[in-house]
Amino acid sequence: DLDTQADTAIRQAAGRGRALDPDVQRSMEAGFGVDFSGVSVHVDAEADGLNRQLGARAFTTASDIFFRQGEYAPETAGGKELLAHELTHVVQQGAAGAGGDEAAHRSAVATVQRKEYPIGKTGESLEIGFFTSKKEREELLAEAATIIDELKKTYGVVVSSTTTVKAIQNDYDEVTEKVRKSLSTRPWRIKELRALKRALGYYSQILGAKREESTRKGEDQELTSVGKVSQAIDENTKAGKLDTSTLGEYFASKKNMGLFKSSEKFVADFSTVEDQLTGTFVHEVAHGLLAYAISDYISATGYWKDEDAKLPKPKRTESPITSYGQTNAAEDICEAAMVYFIEPNRLKMDCPLRYAFMVKLGTDWVPAPVEAPQVQPEAKGEVPVVVEAPKDNVPPPELEQAKQEIEKVLDKVESQPEQQPEGGSEGGSDAPVDAPVDAPVGTTPELVGKPT
Repeated sequence: DLDTQADTAIRQAAGRGRALDPDVQRSMEAGFGVDFSGVSVHVDAEADGLNRQLGARAFTTASDIFFRQGEYAPETAGGKELLAHELTHVVQQGAAGAGGDEAAHRSAVATVQRKEYPIGKTGESLEIGFFTSKKEREELLAEAATIIDELKKTYGVVVSSTTTVKAIQNDYDEVTEKVRKSLSTRPWRIKELRALKRALGYYSQILGAKREESTRKGEDQELTSVGKVSQAIDENTKAGKLDTSTLGEYFASKKNMGLFKSSEKFVADFSTVEDQLTGTFVHEVAHGLLAYAISDYISATGYWKDEDAKLPKPKRTESPITSYGQTNAAEDICEAAMVYFIEPNRLKMDCPLRYAFMVKLGTDWVPAPVEAPQVQPEAKGEVPVVVEAPKDNVPPPELEQAKQEIEKVLDKVESQPEQQPEGGSEGGSDAPVDAPVDAPVGTTPELVGKPT
């Protein structure tokens, strides 16, 4: 909230800004169907200072719009969207002159800033800014279609939001029919599709055609589709209702992962929306792809008694990397995977045991070298011919370096005496074990399914 001094400054500045540029005004009036002749734009040092105090790019009061330095740029697509957003508040506050039915204009405000367009013949749609040029729009739609096609061909993952709806309806069969039928698909944003592509790239070694070359080739792929739906359902009971906080969810019955509206503005684990979206995908996908490793994870980290209960006296003082990871072992490994791929050094420093496990998990996906078979000589006295092992199965030097690092981490941890929680408190201390030595080149998360 603004303090009294700032509030006074805003009131005194009211109406003293400059009018919208004529071309910009006409464009916005055509889009909103209202009169913006009374709008006053503030781009001076005072407006910049007020925005910095609020931590905002721009804010609106009545018909006055205050911009942070450099943010008023209606000549750009991003600048137009920001201006349109603020003009929405002008209309909502009743400061603009509405033509025709004012109620109709107000109801249209929510949709005028962004519009959805079909992504080719995929059955999916893309949300694009209302003031995005035709050329930019076509480029975004082409990029979205390309990503969807690549995900199917490269990773064996189909983008299908209707499948997500069916998965929710299938898994939440105790919920009333009315609630289940109220589920609806939601258009994608290009940043979400980009984040999805990036996230699946981290698991590329065990997805699609490459899975057949990995140690997971004998198991069916746990993820085959991803979709976006407006809301999830909070619980599988007759009282279940549409959820407003779930970011994403994995549905084993359909081998599907769903992303929800709540994820669009959520930024808590990482500093950027892009990293957060990627992290959400990495986490939810891990519920399927890494479920097989939970038992080994429990043994390696010494924190859990089983998948749901913590040890009363954990063997080590290392706790899960996030508070949400303390929910159960499954959430723990998914959170560890999320941080490992997005901020590996953070996991390495704060949770060396979990970091070492993730590195080992990735190296285990690559088959061991095939021993060169010997061919028996055709005639007595001839030297057997040694056939070279297939080069594709020979692990790169980076894998050996990774294994060496794991040994160093585990040796350092195991050399320390077991530490029990002070006062017998459950869960133990949150103090991390000494961080491992610096990793050799090639042992970063990119070793595990480097995105292409």
